[in-house]
Amino acid sequence: MIRTMKIVNRKLVLLASFVSILFLASCKPDKGKPPIGKHKMALILTDVHIAQSLNYRQTTIPADKLEKNRYYKSVLDKHNVSEALFDSAVAWYSRNTGDYKQVYIEVLDSLNHRRIRM
Repeated sequence: MIRTMKIVNRKLVLLASFVSILFLASCKPDKGKPPIGKHKMALILTDVHIAQSLNYRQTTIPADKLEKNRYYKSVLDKHNVSEALFDSAVAWYSRNTGDYKQVYIEVLDSLNHRRIRM
């Protein structure tokens, strides 16, 4: 009986190890091609932040969801990007934070440059 328990424990340890390895392997960053390139993503996010600031300035109360969606839709339409593609890109960059950081460096540079020109 003790021998059977040892075999079962060994199998459980092996199973737990296998599941752990699978879990860790699935957490690797996805280094495939992003749905939207870095430069275009930076342009879109720059416009999103500008639209958000315009929306914030226009009202003292938070805008309703429909109005916010109009701002986002107009930004995505300007860049010929569907909402699904944009969402996929955000998900991809969220898994590839080094690339997302590079995108946001470009976004911040662009916003700072626009602020200086004003």
